[in-house]
Amino acid sequence: MVRKNIGLIDAYARLSCGLTMFGMGICKKSKFMIALGAMKTAEGITGFCPMYHFMGMSTKKSDNIIGTVHELIRK
Repeated sequence: MVRKNIGLIDAYARLSCGLTMFGMGICKKSKFMIALGAMKTAEGITGFCPMYHFMGMSTKKSDNIIGTVHELIRK
């Protein structure tokens, strides 16, 4: 099982851009754009980005130092 590494705003942005690319790919009959749009849509839905994973990055607040500090303060 993979850990989520995409924050909520990042996930919404990927989802909206992915669906837009997917739709444009269907209209223009571009297999590349359809595949790219499907990939970005899947990243937005699952909350996991393979490139972020390989680079050790995360936009999810609980994985960042600032998000961790905010969670500790709330407790």
